[in-house]
Amino acid sequence: MTTLGGLIPAMLAARGFDTVFGIPGVHTVEMYRGLAGSGLRHVTPRHEQGAGFMADGYARATGRPAACFIITGPGMTNIATAMGQAHGDSVPMLVISSVGPAAMRGRGGLHEMKDQLATLSGVSGLSLQVEDAAGLAAALDEAMDLFASARPRPVHIQIPTDRLAAAAGAAPPPRAPAAQPAVPEAALAEAAAILNRAARPLLILGGGACGLGRDARLLAETLGAPVLMTANGRGLLPPAHPLNAGGELFAEGARRLIAASDAALALGCEFGPTDWSWNGEPDPEFGGPLIRVDIDAAQLRIGPAAALAVHAEAAGFARALLPLVARAPAAPRRLPAPGAGLELRIARHLPLLEAIWDAMPEAMVFGDSTEPAYAAHAAARPPATGLWASSATPSPPPSAPPSPRRGGPPSRSRAMAARSSPSRNSPRRRRRGRPSRSSFGTMPAMARFAVGWRMQASRRRASPSRPSISPRWRRASEPATRAPAARRRPSPPSAQSAAGPF
Repeated sequence: MTTLGGLIPAMLAARGFDTVFGIPGVHTVEMYRGLAGSGLRHVTPRHEQGAGFMADGYARATGRPAACFIITGPGMTNIATAMGQAHGDSVPMLVISSVGPAAMRGRGGLHEMKDQLATLSGVSGLSLQVEDAAGLAAALDEAMDLFASARPRPVHIQIPTDRLAAAAGAAPPPRAPAAQPAVPEAALAEAAAILNRAARPLLILGGGACGLGRDARLLAETLGAPVLMTANGRGLLPPAHPLNAGGELFAEGARRLIAASDAALALGCEFGPTDWSWNGEPDPEFGGPLIRVDIDAAQLRIGPAAALAVHAEAAGFARALLPLVARAPAAPRRLPAPGAGLELRIARHLPLLEAIWDAMPEAMVFGDSTEPAYAAHAAARPPATGLWASSATPSPPPSAPPSPRRGGPPSRSRAMAARSSPSRNSPRRRRRGRPSRSSFGTMPAMARFAVGWRMQASRRRASPSRPSISPRWRRASEPATRAPAARRRPSPPSAQSAAGPF
């Protein structure tokens, strides 16, 4: 007998999934019955939060979503942090969970939550419950629509445990994902007219424009426009390109560039406070009309008002715009230098990032709350998109005292992860006034390191001249620098311990 849970792996494989992260449990065991013959690879973490961050790192490294099998209740609250980070960074992720049977709801069943669906809806683009194979197929197709034609975000699908174990017929075949919104011709012509009239145009590229690839450079050179990039848009222009104005969007030099422009085209940019107003500054003031293009229609109504707001996929719109804006390149303008406006104690870490990418151009660097991460978030210029991501807070205000150094020596792996303590949500950090990257700021960076390193390693050809990398802080061949601690003599058992704890 084939159960509904047993159909899930084959239904995922039919929709292009190849990897599942999860911890088998009594509530999800039915999902694993069809795993062996599905062709899916399963990765078991030590914690559900690790499963979520692994799926996040997998999507960033490969460009494809992964699935997670998660148990009811505590499993879902564990993965919620990773889902929140993926939601804030527009990373696709599919989370399939169990939930208690409807007949037992409210009776204190195993891992029961008051309303699991509502709890997870705040960190997902969709949160759905299904009861049978037809409903599951429709929910999976809706998830694929979101990943392919809208702003990608986590999707949560829950199935009652009694339905997971119920008999099911054949799995319905997948349907083709929905198409991306068409480029509106009238808006395209209006945008071209605005840019062709401008003497000092400006490009602002966000994470939604990463699909442009080399066409970002062609668009900038055709317009003769300097390019500012948000944290998620870094790498769309080569670091040394003369039109690369960097990502220090909060800095005075970038604000002067924005104010001096007589037209600005913002592609896939949400104008978030962690890019534009780290210390409470207002949104930038544009010197001319602002054109905003975003695949998320709701995002166009948030942030700076646009003279022309276009609901379209940013890269497709830009490519359609290219033949309409052919013009002589404008005279070069003075652009902000990398790290301009940063405190010395933050800017001094920028050579570290340059050295990493000089040695390993494909290295994926992830940051948390450390001074090197503040420097990277402010002014890093990676050689390609997708090589920098951060859940870190921004640089502290100038009046903040320097943080003490914490933690061990840095990892020498291909995906570098910077971490420090205390937590950004601790009272001491709140007093120092650091706004969080998102409400789900803590990123277990080593979980991402594990997946990012593995994905990047698989892309590179093994080199016998490259030394092997030890997973520990020091190589196994290096002698220990500390003498082993003296063994502590066990204390004699007390009467209470001998009798047991009760």
